[in-house]
Amino acid sequence: GWNVVVRDPQMVPVLISQHFMETIIDQQPWFHEIRKNPYWYGIMIAWNNIMVAVKCFTLGALLGIGGLLILCFNGVFFGAIMGYCYVNGFHDELTNFVIGHGPLELTIIVASAFASMLYGRAFFMRPLREFPKRFAQGAREAAVVIVGVLPWLVLAACLEVFVSPFNYLGFKAKLLLGCLCTLAFWFWTFWPQRSESDTSIHKSA
Repeated sequence: GWNVVVRDPQMVPVLISQHFMETIIDQQPWFHEIRKNPYWYGIMIAWNNIMVAVKCFTLGALLGIGGLLILCFNGVFFGAIMGYCYVNGFHDELTNFVIGHGPLELTIIVASAFASMLYGRAFFMRPLREFPKRFAQGAREAAVVIVGVLPWLVLAACLEVFVSPFNYLGFKAKLLLGCLCTLAFWFWTFWPQRSESDTSIHKSA
């Protein structure tokens, strides 16, 4: 999206709405509106993030590629916005806003798409007669993943409304905070869980 917008300005109206184009050209920081009522915007942003994650999850029923389609759409749209901001000299302002919450938020959306693949892969496995069983098992596993990421989406929304639009933290501090939260998410995600056999052995010992 960034490449297309920067290299071919005629494609901008295809990827970005007229309202967004005018806002960026006028260099109006629309995200500063959050400062007026961060609690209300926090609820709205958290709800929107959760809906995106749920859509990624549910669209996995489309042969497992629904989540990937949402990832592609969001990636192209975000890249186009960043590219158009770059062309109009507004990229520093937007980057300073996004860097605090963006790493965690985008990472969780990727995890949500992965959850959809857990049951979407049932379409491509054989034998076909076991499809209902595989699909149900995959859906249960995916539900565990999607429920696990929801609190992190709330955290990302809190960062977006209480940190990102304000200037009490510099760019490096916001970047560090965003990366630390993202690392915490992946550390929590990949932390090895003790299996039932390990637990039984520990109890018998």
